[in-house]
Amino acid sequence: MFNALIKSGTQWVGITSFNEWHEGTQIEPAKPFMISDFKYEDYEPLAPDYYLNRTKYWLEKFKAVKEVTK
Repeated sequence: MFNALIKSGTQWVGITSFNEWHEGTQIEPAKPFMISDFKYEDYEPLAPDYYLNRTKYWLEKFKAVKEVTK
């Protein structure tokens, strides 16, 4: 998705995460725990902040391309 974003030439990007673990849309650091009968998973074998760091990586690429195209 980030590659498509970069190729689109758009000037802006917005990222919203509601930490919806059951929908698989979280990017926040993760650690496993149970609440009632629902188990929140982590990213093992990846680091707890893996997706947060990957989002940062892609946003830096987006910003670099945007600077070149100014």
